[in-house]
Amino acid sequence: TKIGRVTIGNNVFIGAESVVLPGVTIGDSVIIGANSLVNKDIPSGSVCGGIPAKRLGSFEDLELKRRALKAYTGPKDWWNAFEEQRK
Repeated sequence: TKIGRVTIGNNVFIGAESVVLPGVTIGDSVIIGANSLVNKDIPSGSVCGGIPAKRLGSFEDLELKRRALKAYTGPKDWWNAFEEQRK
C-alpha cells in the first residue's frame, strides 16, 4: 500500500473512471481524459489522457480549436480560422 498526498490545481477537469495515484500533483487548467491513469505529475495548461496518462496537447491550443470550430462554415475555413488565432 502506498500513501501520498494528491494535489489538484484550479480549473481542472478529470474525466470519468480516471485514477489518480498517490503523490501526484496536477497543475492549473488541466484536462484529463476519461479512463486515464495518472501516475506522474501533470504540468499546468496540459491536456492529458491514456494509460498511463501522457500529454496530448496544451489547454490553449484546445481553446483555440474550439473557438475556430464555433466559427466553422466549411472544410477549409475551420483550419484557416485556427491558424489565424494562433498567430
